[in-house]
Amino acid sequence: MYKYIEYKRNEGIATISLDRAEAANSLDHLILGELLHITTELSQDDAVKAVILTANGRFFSAGGDLKAIAKHESRAAYIAELV
Repeated sequence: MYKYIEYKRNEGIATISLDRAEAANSLDHLILGELLHITTELSQDDAVKAVILTANGRFFSAGGDLKAIAKHESRAAYIAELV
């Protein structure tokens, strides 16, 4: 269902893993959208008592995706697209 994250639920604990290792798990609008979707879904599940955020690959996350940001006129324009 998701392209850039993996998740599982086990005994009240949800584990979300960033899965964009080829880009150092950098955050662009696609992965942020997936994270928003799954966290919203999990927040509505009374069986989930805790959420663990982890990542696949060598890095947890490099932060914002600089290549995605560079495609916009400014960082402000990119951030406006996210919200």
